[in-house]
Amino acid sequence: MSEQTRKILQRVNPSLQTFAGVAHTLSLLESFDNETKPWRMENYIVLQANVIKAFSGQVFMNFYTIPNLFDHGNPEIQARNYYCPYFNIYSIPIKDYAEKIFSPVLESIINFIDDDCYVELPIDLFAIKKFNVPNHFLHTPLIYGYDKNEQVFYMSDFANEKKYEEIICTFKEVEDAFKSGMDVIKNNMDPLTVSIFAKSINIIKYINYNHEFNIKRFCDQIYDQIHPEESARSYKKFEVVDKYSEKYWGTDIYDALEESIKFFHDKGEIYDNLRPFHLIYDHKKGLGERFEYCAQLFKDKQSSLNSLAEKMNEMALDAEELRNKVVKNRMRQKLSAQELIMQRLKSIKNREIEILQEFLELFSDIYKS
Repeated sequence: MSEQTRKILQRVNPSLQTFAGVAHTLSLLESFDNETKPWRMENYIVLQANVIKAFSGQVFMNFYTIPNLFDHGNPEIQARNYYCPYFNIYSIPIKDYAEKIFSPVLESIINFIDDDCYVELPIDLFAIKKFNVPNHFLHTPLIYGYDKNEQVFYMSDFANEKKYEEIICTFKEVEDAFKSGMDVIKNNMDPLTVSIFAKSINIIKYINYNHEFNIKRFCDQIYDQIHPEESARSYKKFEVVDKYSEKYWGTDIYDALEESIKFFHDKGEIYDNLRPFHLIYDHKKGLGERFEYCAQLFKDKQSSLNSLAEKMNEMALDAEELRNKVVKNRMRQKLSAQELIMQRLKSIKNREIEILQEFLELFSDIYKS
């Protein structure tokens, strides 16, 4: 039997791409579209924001208690049954590679892919030119294929202009970036990324799982998005509280972002973090898709749900336009434009609350908060 020289596991460009945890997860789940759609449509609804004081008021926004690949190592999330059920994940502690318990990393990756496993590998993106990173930066691209003849790995991560996309890197580039990543971890050269990504190499295998869409749980999350102060839902009790950050939930994230922009505005500076604005766009686009899915399931409410989906899709276009205004203002550096951006955030927040309230009213016959 001849040796296998090339293997590429399935993945797609994901619908939500703001952060690696969600993007990696959905790039796999959406490639198994029919099997995973009910679970996907039931999740990625509630937003959270951390205002990190150590980073001068910068806002880090994401989906709250993210059901993704990273959650499998967290026993509290496992116990609350709030994690992605479509993967078996085996995490290899970084120290095991540092102590050479495992075979060379290139050989290991190829062996895992041959066993139909994806690999999340901590590497220093600074060591690979195509990532265009100015400093040491630890991250975990998702590796899903290899070609021995071409001596390359196929992986997904944020590369050119920070877009999530397929990236092809040589074996040597990956090996050098892994070795450099070990130095970054050992010497704590980038404390923020080391604290997030330095724990393990994750080996990920897709498994069959049957999930039925739960409209009650979906409505729970819609309610939490517009009533962040009232929720006592079990999935929302898991919090990481520390003295370096302030946390906001649901539609309160707009207030957090506005406060952060004002922090810079009052100093005569321009707020230039695009990630929160891209997440707002992703979120509206995702809600529109989920309302369309509900319209297919609940025929008696189909017309009203399609109307709400259309409104949410219009909001996604507005959010995209707002993100583009932020991009332009990074170049123009106009404080007056920043004031308009803050006004637009208020408008998006108010419209979102109105639409989500309409959604809950449609399901008042089966949903009680």
